[in-house]
Amino acid sequence: MSGKMKTPLKAKISVPAAVFCVTLAGQVFHSSVVFEVFDESYISYSLIIALISYFIIDFITASGLLQRKILFIKLLTVYFALLVITNRFLLPRLHLPGSIYVLQLMTTVLLIVVVVICDNLLKSKNNFKFIQNVIQVPPKYLRPRPILFILETVFRLFPVPEPVALYKVGSPHKSSPVIVTGNYELTVRRVAKSLRGLDCWLLVCDSRGINVWCSTLSGHFSERDIINAFELMNVSEYASSGRFILPQLCAPGVDIREINQKTGLSAVFGPVYSENIRKFISQARDVSKIRNVKFDLRDRVEMAIGSPMILTGVLLFIYLFIDLSRLFYILPGLYSISVLLAVLYPYRPLKRIPLWASLWLIIITGGILGFTIFTGLFHPTPSIGIAVTVGIGTFYLINEFEGWSPLVKYNFRSMYRGVEVPEININEELCSGCGLCTDVCPKGVFIIKEGTSKVINAAECIECSACYSRCPKEAIKHSSDKREKDVRSGVYCKM
Repeated sequence: MSGKMKTPLKAKISVPAAVFCVTLAGQVFHSSVVFEVFDESYISYSLIIALISYFIIDFITASGLLQRKILFIKLLTVYFALLVITNRFLLPRLHLPGSIYVLQLMTTVLLIVVVVICDNLLKSKNNFKFIQNVIQVPPKYLRPRPILFILETVFRLFPVPEPVALYKVGSPHKSSPVIVTGNYELTVRRVAKSLRGLDCWLLVCDSRGINVWCSTLSGHFSERDIINAFELMNVSEYASSGRFILPQLCAPGVDIREINQKTGLSAVFGPVYSENIRKFISQARDVSKIRNVKFDLRDRVEMAIGSPMILTGVLLFIYLFIDLSRLFYILPGLYSISVLLAVLYPYRPLKRIPLWASLWLIIITGGILGFTIFTGLFHPTPSIGIAVTVGIGTFYLINEFEGWSPLVKYNFRSMYRGVEVPEININEELCSGCGLCTDVCPKGVFIIKEGTSKVINAAECIECSACYSRCPKEAIKHSSDKREKDVRSGVYCKM
């Protein structure tokens, strides 16, 4: 498939190797100090954990056939659990010779070799599944699925790919609009629910199982993926004269002119949120209000539940060699604090993230230590360990949460040195007043006045690149546009 992203080979080798060394060293130290015994089973554990990390890297970066990665991760997790149960509970009772661990290690190595070979040699024409026939929107997208929603919220960081497909919504005809979306399960479900009662087509394109905004900005979703889905599903046979409505947040990476040329349909960027599609299709006079991105309470709480996932994995890894039971106190505390901070996010008195994070680090660490001393529960090692872990974890979550917000341009430079207002200039001689910049900007930076585009609030710009990337006349000069610098250095070649 065109536009496919691959995980760098260095990361696929170095990260699992580092995980293996750290895991093995930790188990050797822990077993020597606590149990005063070491056997080959610890090498097996380390190998399996390293291989799981090998596939998780692909999974997070949305590389390769994701359904296969999911299958391998499930298989290895079950195998790891069986190893632990066998070694901890069954083998000690059977009094088998120590050579059983050598056999176990050989089996593990063989499994790893087979899995890696299958992953690299079993190729697929497309890195996604697709539904060949045009069918009505499946009921699974329309009915409430609370358990799945909870899992997707907690594991928000991971891709959840759905098949590429063309669905009928209601009773569409050839002049009915085609609504385009990515194949992240939660996105497909929300868009399908928003379209109930309409007569239209829903084209699900391959965004690598990631939401459209993140997939576009990370280079996983472009006009090639939309055109590929259009051709694969033979959309022209079913819709030939209607509007082709794209997600507004895919604008930074999707060339609408090429889509118009390849599909023959009239492609336009729709609203930011799927619940406003109905209003957009009805051609309401003022659609500017549905162009702006927001970060309301529901979005903030959802992000707050998903953002601690990496921290949870790190803590599980660390406390595997200390005492996993302490996580029963730490993890609920961190998730509760994350939700509380999400609620307070727009009302925080300190707008600078470093100061806000440092304040909470002091409050949480001091609060836990003070509570344990006051209640007589203080024990130096566990109390200080939990207090420091939760305090540092809170500091990390505040910084991490800023990156989950669509309202800011997230990078360490802007967080710790302050946000610089970009310089945006409009060449009025080139500007045709088409309004495409106002259609794609999620922050309302532009307005059409007296037949040309005007910048009304440059301070709101998050440097997503949608405006100058999509301007058909190249009338927008933006200080974050790296193409200007690359042209001078001979790096950038306009295709």
